[in-house]
Formats: sequence, C-alpha cells, structure tokens
Amino acid sequence: MEDPSLPVVRFVAASAQGALNDPGGLSGQSYLSWELALRGTREKSRAQFAEQLEGLGSSLSASVGDETASIRGLCLRRQLDETLDLLREAMLEPAYGQDELDDLRGELIDDLGALTDDDASLCAVFWRRALFEGTLRSRIPGGEIADLDRIERSHLLSAHTERMVEG
Repeated sequence: MEDPSLPVVRFVAASAQGALNDPGGLSGQSYLSWELALRGTREKSRAQFAEQLEGLGSSLSASVGDETASIRGLCLRRQLDETLDLLREAMLEPAYGQDELDDLRGELIDDLGALTDDDASLCAVFWRRALFEGTLRSRIPGGEIADLDRIERSHLLSAHTERMVEG
C-alpha cells in the first residue's frame, strides 16, 4: 500500500520453502539458509554487507515458518534500488561461511536451551509436539538441537542451488 506522506518503503521477499521442506534429521536447515544469507555474500563479508546496508539507512531480516520463508526489508524510498540490489545479492549469492554457520548454530542452540526459562515458549513447544506428533510440523521451525548439529555447509549449498533461481 502506498502512502506518499512517508519517505520509507517496507517490502517482503517470500518463498513457499519453509521449515516443512527441511529434510528429515536436518530441521533448521531453511532457517540457517535464510539467516546466513544476510551474514555475508560471495563478494562481501558480513561486516561489509552490514555496513553497506546501514549506510543506506536500510534493514533486512529473515523469518522462517512452517510453510514460508521471507526476508523483510525497510528502506528510504530513494535507497530502494540499492537495497533491493543487496537483497538480490544475499538471496542469490550467499557466502554460507563456515565461521558464520558455526556462530549461528551456537546462537540457535543457546536459544533453544533458554526455552526452559520461559513457560509460555516451553508450553508452545510441547503443545506443538503433542498436536502434530509423528509429522514434520512437530519440529520447531528454527531446528532441533540434534538436527542443527548435523547440518553442514554442503547441505545449505545444495538446498540453495535447488531452491533459489534468479528470474
């Protein structure tokens, strides 16, 4: 929806490739893919990518649900083309650096461990597991600890080649 009084643009790039597309034993693969895409490209390190994005006054954030995955963006209207160029680079040319993968995996595992400190979040996990027992929907979209430990860079590269096509 256009509002000419605001000098900003909000946008979403979405895909029907959510967590339900993660192979058995590799839950969290989609989340890692989308999040890592914003942590450096083949041409730019994480710091360079973030610096360029911030220099434009723009932001990008990844989200993965059961059925969809998306990157949400916010930028000044005059910076839309450059921001979309960065989004395109992130989606089509991610670095999937091993150090970034290891860091993100550690962050996710720490977050999953912290679920026990929040009753509402813990209840949601157990409710999901009970309601969808025996199906892929019983998995947490961000991944299960044992599965996250199994995901290798090669899994991400292979899935990216299959799923992300320009055009």
